[in-house]
Amino acid sequence: MIPARVRAVCQIIADDEIYAESGAVGDVLDSTVVDGEVVLLVMFPKAPLATTCYLGDMVAPFLSVVR
Repeated sequence: MIPARVRAVCQIIADDEIYAESGAVGDVLDSTVVDGEVVLLVMFPKAPLATTCYLGDMVAPFLSVVR
């Protein structure tokens, strides 16, 4: 199952810019599987563009709790 939102587990850098700090939550726009790994297109709130992230290595599913 592909998550709708993910949390960065490390600093996400693309094109020499920081797209997200560890802990930032982003929305998953698209997903695919490449060589057995789940690759997600993620939009983080402070990022100028969406970026490609590997599930497990760079991001983890974000589960929110309703109170």
